[in-house]
Amino acid sequence: MVTIENGYLKVKISKIGAELQSILCKFNKKDYLIEKTSTTIFPIIGPLQNNSYTYNSKEFSMNFNGFIQKTSFFIEDVNPEAVIFKCSSTPETYSIYPFNFELYIKYSLNLNTVKVEYLVKNIDNKTIYFHLGSNSNVSLQGNALDNYLITVSPNRSLISSKFTLDKKFFTKKETKSFKTPIKLNRTILNEHPLIFKSSDVNTISLLKKNTRDGIVIQSHKFDYITLIEHGKENSVTIGAWNGISDEETTSKDIKKKGKIKSLEKGKTFNCLFTMEVIYF
Repeated sequence: MVTIENGYLKVKISKIGAELQSILCKFNKKDYLIEKTSTTIFPIIGPLQNNSYTYNSKEFSMNFNGFIQKTSFFIEDVNPEAVIFKCSSTPETYSIYPFNFELYIKYSLNLNTVKVEYLVKNIDNKTIYFHLGSNSNVSLQGNALDNYLITVSPNRSLISSKFTLDKKFFTKKETKSFKTPIKLNRTILNEHPLIFKSSDVNTISLLKKNTRDGIVIQSHKFDYITLIEHGKENSVTIGAWNGISDEETTSKDIKKKGKIKSLEKGKTFNCLFTMEVIYF
């Protein structure tokens, strides 16, 4: 476990999956994540049909949300307020994902904000293909979900895509209009997980009514920003995704997956999101 901290926050990150596990506010002594909560998703987001995909007509097996969550990272650099983790392809990863890569994840603190930066480097002699994302399970501090409001930026009426799961992959997509602020409840998220295109929305604020206590997540260079029912009381999952899960008709070819990223030999891809803790 690695700990970074400043005068506002104390943050803990596991070496396994470079997983963000705690954001403790020093002023109110509250942790704004639940245990084992902010996970990186790579190289595939969500489930694949039959847990498999193809590359150059060869089939490979891949579990839900890829393999990076169980990968041990090395510490590339660390100081009291920042840490950089690194992992690279291995013969074991190559057997299920036939690409050579390096993935860097940097966590840094600025006052009451955690910045999470991703960098993917292609160290192969061919183009590589991947999804990249993060899911953060945000604590509601023992409060019911209907005590919270969601606001977004830019502030406007919103169209959200609805994906429903059937037989472990996405089978249906609809749209629904929301006016902000959105008064949250479990029914909304059970019936309609909120998946916004980042071209329309790049910031989600989850704040308790009348107090402004909560968290604000802002994404940069992601395709989607999401709000999904977590399955546990007093928490909700906010995601930033480059890519989207399979639908029933999605091709098995990794090159044709939804919002797949392609990266040429020697090139890099970067994106980031921030988590600002609002405390009163």
